[in-house]
Amino acid sequence: MKIFLLKRLQGLHFYYSTGATAASPYTRTMSVLLLLCFLHYVEIFLLLVRVFEIKAELIPAPEGAGKGLRAFFIIIYSAPVYFVLTVLFPKGQVSESSIPDERLIKYRNQFFAYGMTLLLIISATLLIN
Repeated sequence: MKIFLLKRLQGLHFYYSTGATAASPYTRTMSVLLLLCFLHYVEIFLLLVRVFEIKAELIPAPEGAGKGLRAFFIIIYSAPVYFVLTVLFPKGQVSESSIPDERLIKYRNQFFAYGMTLLLIISATLLIN
């Protein structure tokens, strides 16, 4: 599974290594992976709330917390996940690839298609009631 995901990450890194994003392709690649992890979290959360009717908050924060404090809690909750992802997929493994460019483009497209599929599943879950 790790090799499967690593190849898709290499395709995404290839995408971010050109143009205006060429300065930090690894950081952007890991940020997109973190976003996908968050989308999975949202998917599971919506399933629990909508289908099993469990009362919970998407981002646990103190009662009456403003937008700034909620953003702070999002950073606090996502930082450990980001660092675990960077340990699982080090910069050397993601940036170095012997895969041909055509295949990297295919892997990148698969990664984006997976993200869009997650968004569709979340949208469908929101329609359940």
